[in-house]
Amino acid sequence: MLSLVYAWRQTNGLNGLYGFGDKKAESDYISETEGVKTEYTEPTDSLNTLFRKWACIAVAVLALFVIGYLFLAKKASIKKILIVIIVIVIAVSVIFIIEVQSVEEYYQENIEDIKPNSNTVFISIRCDTAAEKSDSEHIPKNGVILDKKEYVLREGDTVFDILERTVKHNRIQMEYDGGDNAALVYIEGINNIYQYDFGALSGWLYKVNGVFSGDSCSEYVLSNGDYIEWVYSCNLGEDVGVG
Repeated sequence: MLSLVYAWRQTNGLNGLYGFGDKKAESDYISETEGVKTEYTEPTDSLNTLFRKWACIAVAVLALFVIGYLFLAKKASIKKILIVIIVIVIAVSVIFIIEVQSVEEYYQENIEDIKPNSNTVFISIRCDTAAEKSDSEHIPKNGVILDKKEYVLREGDTVFDILERTVKHNRIQMEYDGGDNAALVYIEGINNIYQYDFGALSGWLYKVNGVFSGDSCSEYVLSNGDYIEWVYSCNLGEDVGVG
């Protein structure tokens, strides 16, 4: 099945082993895009950062307005200005104490916060076939990029959703095509190991509960207890057990 999908995609000028997509996207840290090396860092404009930025601006504007009014009304005094400054300090302190998170940021930070009633899945990422062929620093000698871990499953989560949160949580580089408005996602590289790095038939595959899938990882909706295994193949899956 995968061989037929691969052959069809290559004939039609599409990317490798599964999935579609026309938009380039990257996770954090280092990735290669069209031959240009770009460095990515942790996002700085989270919802919490934006809230603090605009709240501080609002406080500053309000303070200037109050002080300006006091001077224009000829009611300004050292005591009143000190009161305004104290209020500003208290307001800014409260702003930096308050934590504001988006739903995605909450789940990102609490991906391992498993409760008795939580639905969970397991995921691992391995590159044994690449490790056998290379001694590059970014390729683990034992082939284990991420050992089997258990994470919280949200309703409607796909294989891609779990992978994306997992690599961000564990600070593992990942690059993919698709997402957002593109229907399907195709994983190009994980941990700086890319498709075609070890030949024309090399790339990333995934299996759920021991069964390989030819569907895009963004299509496969997970169930409680599923085990996702991402594996790197150097020979269209034949070296990792694809029948």
